[in-house]
Amino acid sequence: MATNESSSTTAPRFGIIDPNEFAGKRVLVTGGTKGAGEAIVRRLAAAGARVAATARSAPEDASLPAFFIAADLSSPEGFATTAKQLKEKWGGIDILI
Repeated sequence: MATNESSSTTAPRFGIIDPNEFAGKRVLVTGGTKGAGEAIVRRLAAAGARVAATARSAPEDASLPAFFIAADLSSPEGFATTAKQLKEKWGGIDILI
């Protein structure tokens, strides 16, 4: 039976961001400089995550709240570069998108 009552176990409505939802999490967003990837970066950063974004070219928007890694993840070299930089900067990641 459906109900309109809110529950403490349900996610908040769209537009409401808990600034601590991802606090302490280290997140890598692949393709995170444009479109949906950029939106994901901004949402995670607003929710307290430390965010890294990879793409083949630098973000057009200098205000992107992410540590940027220029890499093509379809190549072994691009993957190795990304992994090395993340290990050096944060010691690893918690979430991969």
